[in-house]
Amino acid sequence: MSRVSAAISDAGAVKSSESHRLGLLLAATMLLYVPFFNAFTVPYPDFFSYHETAEALTRLTWPETFKRMPLFPLIIGGLARLLPGPDAILHAAQLWNLLLAPVCLWLIFRLARRVVRAPVAAAVAALCAVNPVMVYSVTQPQIELTILLTVLLVIEWAWQGRVGWAYVAAAAASLTRHEIAVVIPLLLLHDRLRHGARLPAHRLLWPALAASGFVAWCAVSLLHESGGGPYARELLTRHDGGWRVFLAGSLRVMWGVLPDSLLRVVAVRWGLWLLSAGLIGTGLALLARRHRVRSAMLLGFFMAYGAIHAIFPSFLPRYVLPVLWILYLASAVAVDAMSAGGARWLGRAKLLLVAAALIGGVASSIQLMRRPSVLTNRSTFRQVGEWYRAAARPGDKLVVTLPRIVRYYSGLPGESVVPSGSLDASSVEALLQELREKGVTYVVWDSLYAHGRGYDATRHKAHLLTMLVDQAPSQLQFVHRFREGSEQTIVYRIRSGGAP
Repeated sequence: MSRVSAAISDAGAVKSSESHRLGLLLAATMLLYVPFFNAFTVPYPDFFSYHETAEALTRLTWPETFKRMPLFPLIIGGLARLLPGPDAILHAAQLWNLLLAPVCLWLIFRLARRVVRAPVAAAVAALCAVNPVMVYSVTQPQIELTILLTVLLVIEWAWQGRVGWAYVAAAAASLTRHEIAVVIPLLLLHDRLRHGARLPAHRLLWPALAASGFVAWCAVSLLHESGGGPYARELLTRHDGGWRVFLAGSLRVMWGVLPDSLLRVVAVRWGLWLLSAGLIGTGLALLARRHRVRSAMLLGFFMAYGAIHAIFPSFLPRYVLPVLWILYLASAVAVDAMSAGGARWLGRAKLLLVAAALIGGVASSIQLMRRPSVLTNRSTFRQVGEWYRAAARPGDKLVVTLPRIVRYYSGLPGESVVPSGSLDASSVEALLQELREKGVTYVVWDSLYAHGRGYDATRHKAHLLTMLVDQAPSQLQFVHRFREGSEQTIVYRIRSGGAP
């Protein structure tokens, strides 16, 4: 009995030690995140779309567009009711992400702990915590943390054998962003691998119930929007020569594990990328071999998510976040396997590698978050909105490439701000006629998309505004110029009547 008691005591001491280390890790990362709370002059533009959806759903009305799935808007819309001020939804989204960060890191540690030793699992969570993609996502009012949370819960409960709860989490995950619905068939696959032919027939109803919310939202979306929905339209209208962009985007998923500051020298960049790709590939193969059932969901989600973002026309670094922990876990499994049973110097080299990665991650994150181009990006559109709030007269309409930012900061009705992407004309004469027929009084030219040929510039039809400014200056009256670093926007009033 004394041996059993001693074993129980030792296990409790180990668990307590793990809890203390994890607590210190979470406290330290919060010290990294909190100083950047509400630090951006303008949130990333996607927020304004979630904001409009949140306002509509909390008023129990359908949103203008169904591009955004409802879970995140409902959460921030509900939380905003507890907060004061006109920016309550913005602050709710920021606060939600800040609170989610330690929960997600705790779940990452728990999941990693099931396949690697506690110190290695802690290293995986720590590397995720200080990665610039994580720091940026925590401090922006964006959906990636909510996606990460729901995916982690699906895998956590599936691995625990609490499949009912896992399907509840999968139902929630499918309502974050369209591609995340892939967790539902992956969960069914996991369930079948665990139980084989013994899987009860009624369990096949669970994935159907879990998918019902996703299917209903997509059905309503198809009723309200033509062209197969907004994401389908984006895939069908992607820019020219896209496969190169898609390939580069999919490769950048791998680069997400590396601090940006290390990727500036070409030789170093490719050397690190090859090392990273080798470790990740080795680690994924080891996970598949050692944990056949558990790895089905892990590898399935990683491959499905990566494939979807390889064919999607645009790629942002924050898209890596839902699979970032899988990349670090695979790398850790590979490094741990290579150093197992080796010389003592290999263990020390592993510690140095983790320490260097942590220091590099913190340095890159702080450097990123203090960069003026990041903190003040698109701030001239906010200045246009604030100017328009004071200058607009009844009946005025303004055309701009980023209408939601101007609409938000002007506080004016939606019809007062016209998206340039909605214009149909292809010549200066036709464009002027279209603008006058729509009652547009102001045109906003911006340096952000003016000369761009990428997907966003094409979608916003920024070339039309540049064409108007270059070819018909006599039809425009200069009103105001806003500058912020290298970014500028110019407001013009359209002169009444006349030919170009």
